[in-house]
Amino acid sequence: MFSEASGGQLVAGPAVWKNGDISLEDEIPLTSVKEIRSGKERKKLLLFDAVSLSTRSFNAKFVEKVRITGSEIWLVETVRDLADVADAFLANISRLVIPVHTVDSYDVLEDAMALSEDCVPLIVTESGTAQGEERDTTRILDRLVKTGFRNVVVMDLDGYMDDDLWHDLRSICPGLIPYIPSDPENPNGAAISLFGFEFSG
Repeated sequence: MFSEASGGQLVAGPAVWKNGDISLEDEIPLTSVKEIRSGKERKKLLLFDAVSLSTRSFNAKFVEKVRITGSEIWLVETVRDLADVADAFLANISRLVIPVHTVDSYDVLEDAMALSEDCVPLIVTESGTAQGEERDTTRILDRLVKTGFRNVVVMDLDGYMDDDLWHDLRSICPGLIPYIPSDPENPNGAAISLFGFEFSG
Protein backbone atom coordinates (compact mmCIF):
# COMPACT_ATOMS: atom_id res chain seq x y z
CA MET A 1 0.00 0.00 0.00
CA PHE A 2 1.01 3.63 -0.44
CA SER A 3 1.66 5.68 2.67
CA GLU A 4 3.08 8.99 3.87
CA ALA A 5 3.96 10.71 7.14
CA SER A 6 1.31 13.17 8.29
CA GLY A 7 0.66 14.75 11.68
CA GLY A 8 3.31 12.69 13.41
CA GLN A 9 2.03 9.34 12.14
CA LEU A 10 1.90 7.23 9.00
CA VAL A 11 -1.31 7.35 6.98
CA ALA A 12 -2.53 5.33 4.01
CA GLY A 13 -5.31 5.53 1.46
CA PRO A 14 -6.23 5.26 -2.21
CA ALA A 15 -3.34 6.49 -4.37
CA VAL A 16 -3.25 8.57 -7.54
CA TRP A 17 -0.08 8.29 -9.65
CA LYS A 18 0.10 11.17 -12.14
CA ASN A 19 3.22 12.11 -14.10
CA GLY A 20 5.43 10.51 -11.47
CA ASP A 21 3.76 12.29 -8.55
CA ILE A 22 1.82 10.21 -6.02
CA SER A 23 -0.97 11.64 -3.89
CA LEU A 24 -3.20 9.94 -1.33
CA GLU A 25 -6.93 10.39 -0.87
CA ASP A 26 -9.20 9.67 2.11
CA GLU A 27 -6.22 8.97 4.34
CA ILE A 28 -6.55 6.94 7.52
CA PRO A 29 -3.91 6.09 10.15
CA LEU A 30 -1.87 3.10 9.04
CA THR A 31 -2.32 1.49 12.45
CA SER A 32 -6.09 1.36 11.88
CA VAL A 33 -5.88 -0.81 8.75
CA LYS A 34 -7.27 -4.10 10.05
CA GLU A 35 -5.89 -6.26 7.25
CA ILE A 36 -2.28 -5.73 8.30
CA ARG A 37 -2.81 -6.57 11.95
CA SER A 38 -5.49 -9.26 12.02
CA GLY A 39 -4.76 -12.97 12.35
CA LYS A 40 -2.13 -14.92 14.21
CA GLU A 41 0.49 -14.97 11.45
CA ARG A 42 2.69 -12.00 10.65
CA LYS A 43 1.56 -10.54 7.34
CA LYS A 44 3.91 -9.27 4.65
CA LEU A 45 3.21 -5.61 3.93
CA LEU A 46 4.62 -3.97 0.81
CA LEU A 47 4.77 -0.37 2.04
CA PHE A 48 5.43 2.38 -0.52
CA ASP A 49 6.73 5.75 0.68
CA ALA A 50 4.66 8.01 -1.61
CA VAL A 51 6.69 11.17 -0.94
CA SER A 52 10.00 9.42 -1.47
CA LEU A 53 8.91 7.99 -4.81
CA SER A 54 7.45 11.32 -5.96
CA THR A 55 10.58 13.30 -5.10
CA ARG A 56 13.03 10.49 -5.91
CA SER A 57 14.87 11.16 -2.68
CA PHE A 58 15.41 9.23 0.55
CA ASN A 59 12.81 10.27 3.12
CA ALA A 60 14.24 9.92 6.62
CA LYS A 61 11.09 11.44 8.16
CA PHE A 62 9.04 8.53 6.86
CA VAL A 63 11.58 5.80 7.55
CA GLU A 64 11.97 6.69 11.22
CA LYS A 65 8.21 6.26 11.74
CA VAL A 66 7.97 2.76 10.29
CA ARG A 67 6.93 0.83 13.38
CA ILE A 68 4.07 -1.58 12.72
CA THR A 69 3.70 -4.50 15.08
CA GLY A 70 2.30 -7.74 13.71
CA SER A 71 3.50 -7.15 10.15
CA GLU A 72 6.57 -8.04 8.15
CA ILE A 73 7.39 -4.74 6.47
CA TRP A 74 8.81 -4.65 2.97
CA LEU A 75 9.64 -0.96 2.66
CA VAL A 76 9.72 0.61 -0.81
CA GLU A 77 11.98 3.65 -0.48
CA THR A 78 14.00 5.71 -2.94
CA VAL A 79 17.65 4.74 -2.68
CA ARG A 80 20.39 6.61 -4.50
CA ASP A 81 23.53 5.31 -2.80
CA LEU A 82 24.75 2.81 -0.23
CA ALA A 83 24.34 5.33 2.61
CA ASP A 84 20.59 5.39 1.90
CA VAL A 85 20.53 1.59 2.11
CA ALA A 86 22.22 1.62 5.51
CA ASP A 87 19.91 4.36 6.81
CA ALA A 88 16.80 2.49 5.66
CA PHE A 89 17.71 -0.54 7.75
CA LEU A 90 17.58 1.63 10.88
CA ALA A 91 13.81 1.25 10.53
CA ASN A 92 11.87 -1.75 11.80
CA ILE A 93 11.70 -3.52 8.44
CA SER A 94 12.18 -7.05 7.13
CA ARG A 95 13.11 -6.12 3.57
CA LEU A 96 14.24 -2.98 1.78
CA VAL A 97 12.69 -2.79 -1.68
CA ILE A 98 14.84 -0.62 -3.93
CA PRO A 99 13.38 0.96 -7.10
CA VAL A 100 15.95 0.18 -9.78
CA HIS A 101 15.31 3.48 -11.60
CA THR A 102 16.27 5.62 -8.57
CA VAL A 103 19.81 4.36 -7.89
CA ASP A 104 22.78 6.46 -9.01
CA SER A 105 24.28 3.42 -10.73
CA TYR A 106 23.86 -0.34 -10.91
CA ASP A 107 26.86 -0.64 -8.60
CA VAL A 108 24.58 0.54 -5.78
CA LEU A 109 22.40 -2.56 -6.24
CA GLU A 110 25.45 -4.83 -6.25
CA ASP A 111 26.76 -3.17 -3.09
CA ALA A 112 23.31 -3.40 -1.47
CA MET A 113 23.24 -7.13 -2.19
CA ALA A 114 26.68 -7.50 -0.61
CA LEU A 115 25.55 -5.50 2.43
CA SER A 116 22.33 -7.42 3.06
CA GLU A 117 20.39 -10.22 1.41
CA ASP A 118 17.28 -8.46 2.71
CA CYS A 119 17.49 -6.00 -0.20
CA VAL A 120 14.95 -6.62 -2.98
CA PRO A 121 14.99 -4.72 -6.30
CA LEU A 122 11.81 -3.18 -7.72
CA ILE A 123 11.24 -2.74 -11.46
CA VAL A 124 8.47 -0.22 -12.21
CA THR A 125 6.86 -0.67 -15.64
CA GLU A 126 4.43 1.19 -17.86
CA SER A 127 3.14 -0.50 -21.02
CA GLY A 128 5.58 -3.29 -20.22
CA THR A 129 8.56 -0.94 -20.40
CA ALA A 130 10.73 -0.28 -17.36
CA GLN A 131 11.27 3.18 -15.93
CA GLY A 132 14.84 4.45 -15.91
CA GLU A 133 17.74 4.49 -18.36
CA GLU A 134 17.47 0.78 -19.18
CA ARG A 135 13.97 0.18 -20.57
CA ASP A 136 14.02 -3.55 -21.29
CA THR A 137 12.27 -5.23 -18.35
CA THR A 138 13.50 -8.71 -19.29
CA ARG A 139 17.10 -7.57 -19.59
CA ILE A 140 17.00 -5.78 -16.23
CA LEU A 141 15.47 -8.81 -14.53
CA ASP A 142 18.06 -11.16 -16.02
CA ARG A 143 20.90 -8.94 -14.80
CA LEU A 144 19.43 -8.74 -11.29
CA VAL A 145 19.12 -12.52 -11.08
CA LYS A 146 22.71 -12.96 -12.27
CA THR A 147 23.79 -10.50 -9.56
CA GLY A 148 22.30 -12.87 -7.00
CA PHE A 149 18.87 -11.44 -6.19
CA ARG A 150 16.41 -14.27 -5.56
CA ASN A 151 13.36 -12.02 -5.22
CA VAL A 152 12.47 -9.11 -7.50
CA VAL A 153 9.25 -7.07 -7.35
CA VAL A 154 7.81 -5.99 -10.71
CA MET A 155 5.13 -3.31 -10.49
CA ASP A 156 2.85 -3.07 -13.54
CA LEU A 157 1.49 0.46 -13.18
CA ASP A 158 -1.14 0.30 -15.93
CA GLY A 159 -1.99 -3.41 -15.91
CA TYR A 160 -0.48 -3.81 -19.37
CA MET A 161 1.38 -7.08 -18.96
CA ASP A 162 -0.48 -10.27 -19.89
CA ASP A 163 -0.18 -13.81 -18.51
CA ASP A 164 2.38 -14.82 -21.14
CA LEU A 165 4.72 -11.98 -20.23
CA TRP A 166 4.40 -12.71 -16.51
CA HIS A 167 5.20 -16.36 -17.28
CA ASP A 168 8.30 -15.32 -19.23
CA LEU A 169 9.48 -13.09 -16.39
CA ARG A 170 8.91 -15.81 -13.81
CA SER A 171 10.94 -18.25 -15.92
CA ILE A 172 13.88 -15.86 -15.48
CA CYS A 173 13.21 -15.24 -11.78
CA PRO A 174 11.19 -17.95 -9.98
CA GLY A 175 11.07 -15.67 -6.94
CA LEU A 176 9.37 -12.89 -8.90
CA ILE A 177 6.73 -10.91 -6.99
CA PRO A 178 4.20 -9.30 -9.37
CA TYR A 179 2.35 -6.20 -8.19
CA ILE A 180 -0.52 -4.70 -10.17
CA PRO A 181 -1.82 -1.91 -7.91
CA SER A 182 -4.93 -1.23 -10.01
CA ASP A 183 -6.12 -4.86 -9.88
CA PRO A 184 -7.45 -6.14 -6.54
CA GLU A 185 -8.03 -9.66 -7.91
CA ASN A 186 -4.47 -10.78 -7.15
CA PRO A 187 -3.65 -12.30 -10.58
CA ASN A 188 -0.51 -14.37 -11.15
CA GLY A 189 0.19 -14.62 -7.43
CA ALA A 190 0.63 -10.86 -7.22
CA ALA A 191 0.82 -8.80 -4.07
CA ILE A 192 -2.68 -7.49 -3.38
CA SER A 193 -3.84 -3.89 -3.01
CA LEU A 194 -5.78 -2.88 0.10
CA PHE A 195 -6.76 0.51 -1.34
CA GLY A 196 -7.74 1.84 -4.74
CA PHE A 197 -5.13 2.99 -7.26
CA GLU A 198 -5.40 5.31 -10.23
CA PHE A 199 -2.66 5.72 -12.83
CA SER A 200 -2.72 8.52 -15.39
CA GLY A 201 0.78 8.56 -16.83
